[in-house]
Amino acid sequence: MYAQLCVKLNEEVGAFDNPSGNLSKTVFRRLLLAKCQDEFENRSKATRDLESREQLSPEEEEAQADIKRKMLGNIRFIGELAKLDMLAESILHKCVQQLLEKKRAAFDQAENVECLCNLLKTIGAKMDTEKAKGLMDQYFDRIRQFSENETLPIRFRFMLEEVLTLRSNNWKPRRAAAEAQLNPRTISEVREEAYREFGYRGPPNRMRPQPGTAGGSQQDGAGVGGISAAGGNDYMQLNQPATGLFRPDYVTNNQSSSNNYGRAHGNGAPLSDREEMLRGPLFDLDAATSALPPVNRHGAPLPHPAVLAANAGKPKDKNSGRAINVSLLKDDGEVSLRPSRPSAGMGRGGTQPMGMHNARSHSATATTGAGPLPGAPSTGRMAAAGVGSRLAGALGSGSITGTGSSRGATSPAVMPAPSVVKKKTKSKKASRKELQKLTVSMLDEYVSVQDDKEAVLCVEEMSAPYFADELVSIILNHTIDASSANRALTCNLLSKLHSADHVSVANFVQAFEELLARREDLLMDVPLIDQVISEYASHALADGWLVFSDILKVFSEGKHFPVFFHILSSLASLANEDTVKEHVIALKTPLLSLMPESKRTMDNLFDTLEKLSIAFVLPLNEVRAGLKERLAADDMTGDGVAEWLKETVSKELMGSEEYIMMVMFCVLHHVTGKTSMASGVDPTAALEKSVVEAEKAEMGKLQCVIQTMVRNKHALQLSLIFSLQAFCFQHEFPKGMLLRFFMTLYDLDIVEEEVYLAWKEDIHSNVPGKGKSLFQVNNWLTWLQTAEEESESD
Repeated sequence: MYAQLCVKLNEEVGAFDNPSGNLSKTVFRRLLLAKCQDEFENRSKATRDLESREQLSPEEEEAQADIKRKMLGNIRFIGELAKLDMLAESILHKCVQQLLEKKRAAFDQAENVECLCNLLKTIGAKMDTEKAKGLMDQYFDRIRQFSENETLPIRFRFMLEEVLTLRSNNWKPRRAAAEAQLNPRTISEVREEAYREFGYRGPPNRMRPQPGTAGGSQQDGAGVGGISAAGGNDYMQLNQPATGLFRPDYVTNNQSSSNNYGRAHGNGAPLSDREEMLRGPLFDLDAATSALPPVNRHGAPLPHPAVLAANAGKPKDKNSGRAINVSLLKDDGEVSLRPSRPSAGMGRGGTQPMGMHNARSHSATATTGAGPLPGAPSTGRMAAAGVGSRLAGALGSGSITGTGSSRGATSPAVMPAPSVVKKKTKSKKASRKELQKLTVSMLDEYVSVQDDKEAVLCVEEMSAPYFADELVSIILNHTIDASSANRALTCNLLSKLHSADHVSVANFVQAFEELLARREDLLMDVPLIDQVISEYASHALADGWLVFSDILKVFSEGKHFPVFFHILSSLASLANEDTVKEHVIALKTPLLSLMPESKRTMDNLFDTLEKLSIAFVLPLNEVRAGLKERLAADDMTGDGVAEWLKETVSKELMGSEEYIMMVMFCVLHHVTGKTSMASGVDPTAALEKSVVEAEKAEMGKLQCVIQTMVRNKHALQLSLIFSLQAFCFQHEFPKGMLLRFFMTLYDLDIVEEEVYLAWKEDIHSNVPGKGKSLFQVNNWLTWLQTAEEESESD
């Protein structure tokens, strides 16, 4: 029940503000999954504290039982959510794998076994598919080993045996069939059994009439089932064959009174429904059809002979052929529409229509006006129902017959047909479940027919703007495991829906974020999920209704790496290189900031771009390759490298942060590769004095290369220090390297004192390793600050 409630809430509640205070939106399902994960991972913390005590008080024992009950309830709740497709199958497999891990503590092992058994009993049948058969076989091999482990308490071993038996029985409980036999059955189930055995379903499920009441009274003169018992071929009061206990074989044609229900025990008690069903004959077809009234070729009952005799010789309507009341004819032969004087059967004003409560007093006059029909009962519930139905039929067909009433009235009461006022019914608002089904069927048809106009029209007919977020989400998720061609069709449909104002950029971004949040769960089922997700965004970018700034926040700080770079690669395959470069320039954000912290270095960035064949997005890549060649040349000189850079690189690019960091990385690689990080040198040990001096000398040779770029430019000097920090972070901070280069850059007048102090205070940079860097150079920075203050005082 609670799982169904969660499904309903997930359907009805849309995106809302994140309770943690973040600006991004969140959804109910995401919060629910986070809570389930927290409860699952911390399931045993509370019980472990109590288990560590030697003796528990009664209150603590009760608290321990409550905690355990809550833990097992949460496990079952997780299984119920998975039954309703609120949890991905990969999450279930991770839960089972975690519960199957061997624990050192016997208490933890037993607790995991109990949770495992509860989870598999709840959701094992859904997990045990052909696709997951290999994993399930491994799980149950481990379960079988646990069940044979004698160190495990016997209660938990029996639990494991029960799960093993459950799977061998195709996940059907052993006692399910036995319990079904013990439980009481409904009358519908009994009748179904009788129908299977004897071909008879029995009477409808309604209250049986009791002797002495309407339908069962001998005073009414009616036979059972509304069949008149006054004569041999009397008119049936109901225009349908009797069934069940009221079928004709219980009453003979010449019977003047019914003996309760036709058959009874020896003591006069009527037979029960089940006894009647199991006795024959079950239905006397001849007796039933002989009591039915004659019908016309359309299957409608013909008028009673007494009605035909009363209407003989009367004028008839030209169109319908029905008899017209002579008293309503004017002198010129037209029918008067004014009602006649009220008869005794009407209300005081003569306008009250006859209802079932006064049908008995007007059973004869309301139809023919010639008195009651021969053999027709005048009282009783069945008689009233029969008369009322005939009266309604006469008024509905427009028949106006009769010349008198049972009380001697000269003209019958004319009942005007009630005017039918059609209520303006509001179009029913489709539920989310119905809209989901419509969307899926529309997608299947669109992929098959490829008619985007029809698909857009289908979405327009939904008339559900509130469903736009979920509409895009269904479209994206429905084609995750489809072919690339079908995904391209889906992206084309999204573009058409956006052009028709049925889908906004915000709707797409919301669904895109939700898909990225499920990325890790989908990896097991869709190994190339990064490429799949990137296709959706790249098509929208290529069509021009999405820009990178709309989704940039999703990838900040290297989130969901490397999906952003896959989007660039996919966009390059859809458009040309210039289009991709334009998008990257419009970002106004360094690509390095979109790398995860552990990989946020220029080398890793270039390697990622080259791996995806999109190195062209950074013009620095060619410069980087040429600079490495010149630094490795034997005749390399600092002035020669600086002159080549001046001729190759444009002024705009030379003043960028990425250019400074790239050049610094290349210089550091060259200098350390020949000295402190050369082969045979241990970077974790203290360097010899000769190696330190050689490192400083190599840096001095390239002083002019760096100095010409950053002279009197504090912002670029700060980028130079950050690139040094990133280089040391990439190489796991070799001992003393950061401090040595800080001192070298200071001695060579490449970086000024103010820049070092600004680097110390800067806390907004996304370059990794700031904390460890400060720890290594903090004393030197303190000395530098003190020396600067002394020089200012002098």
